[in-house]
Amino acid sequence: MTSHSLFSRLTSPAVFWPTVFVALFWGLQRYGAFHFLYIEQEQLFLYSRSYLLSVGMQPAGAVRLLTEYGIQFFVHPYAGALSMSVLFTGIGLLTAAILKRAAPSVPLYPSGL
Repeated sequence: MTSHSLFSRLTSPAVFWPTVFVALFWGLQRYGAFHFLYIEQEQLFLYSRSYLLSVGMQPAGAVRLLTEYGIQFFVHPYAGALSMSVLFTGIGLLTAAILKRAAPSVPLYPSGL
């Protein structure tokens, strides 16, 4: 096996993005676990009609409700690292897809990072 084919096989999207996900999850869990618990302490998500309407009517209120709802699960072990790893890997995948459309013949998916 030539070094070029080994490099192209190791940097294929089927190997690259799961590796990025696992590395992100490990790093975030290893170095940021207590940070996620701290973030969760600072947020309060009230599940009531009046709160949902008052926040939902503000500019970017739907985004605020969505983030506050997601942050409440950071109290569970691994939930913060898992959700952030999914989010960051998804952003990288979408960026790589946009770059791939811009230059289809160049393997730009590492640039999605």
